[in-house]
Amino acid sequence: MPVALRLFDTWLFAGHCAYSLGCPRWQSGCGQCPDLSIPPAIQRDATRINWWRKQHILRSAKLFLSAETQWMLDRAKLSLLAPAAIDFTLVRGGIDLDTFSPGSRQEARREAGLDPERNMLLYVANLGPENPYKDFATVRGALSELAERMPGQTIDLLVVGSDGPDERLAPNVVVRQIGYVRSPAQLATLYRAADIYVHAAIEETFGNSVAEALACGAPVVVASQGGVLELIEHERTGFVVPPRAPAELARMLVRLLQSPSLAQSIGAAAASSAREHLDRRLMLRNLLNWCRAIHSNWHDGVSASGGQDNAARSVPGQ
Repeated sequence: MPVALRLFDTWLFAGHCAYSLGCPRWQSGCGQCPDLSIPPAIQRDATRINWWRKQHILRSAKLFLSAETQWMLDRAKLSLLAPAAIDFTLVRGGIDLDTFSPGSRQEARREAGLDPERNMLLYVANLGPENPYKDFATVRGALSELAERMPGQTIDLLVVGSDGPDERLAPNVVVRQIGYVRSPAQLATLYRAADIYVHAAIEETFGNSVAEALACGAPVVVASQGGVLELIEHERTGFVVPPRAPAELARMLVRLLQSPSLAQSIGAAAASSAREHLDRRLMLRNLLNWCRAIHSNWHDGVSASGGQDNAARSVPGQ
């Protein structure tokens, strides 16, 4: 039977990890894993046999593969899934634009009980600084640089996703962990309240928090690689710097903090782009059309011969 499979990470074609974080071994069979602690962690290196078992199980499958970003699809084409793939289809991700939408920064700060005068950055990640897939070390390094470049400015970084004491990186720079925010509406308020949304990861398949921040009109600076970069048009809807480059990240943060008019125009362009490309309703409609096309083609015998069509395509209307 045909299987419609939507990829959100690389676990299905790796020896054990959900994100390879730059390791290329998933392309050649894994083994000699450089980090067994990457979730889902394992106690001994059985990555080669795990990779082989997945290949053995899936090689006779008939897979229709989709992903939220072209980056994820391109990885799938290089993986053990490729021989079983009948088709690759890009169905871009989406978010709830009714909840995540622009609004007044001052009103959002009043609602959240935040100081209206302080420079405020926002960082959202499950487990906060301890998330192994993110790169908080780069954010912390950028804040230290920021303290030197803007000594007369008070700067708060709000961290959503973890609890902990405030961390003062410099007399004028404080990291505040405010816990896990379960309400999407409250999270949207924090995006609106922020002067800048900061995101850092070694690689990111999509980036829900980045998409939500863009939709709320928050100027976004991303230090990452991967599919998340497909959400941003550099210097129009946000800024992109390389991962593990705290000085570059700090430079972009200074640029936005010192130019409110630039930050405002970036945020407005981001919200407009999100309305056009990141509507969850559009994503669901495209997924439904994709599944209908698979069913129709299979029923009509178009793909029943097992012929391989490995060209990536987009669902019409995206």
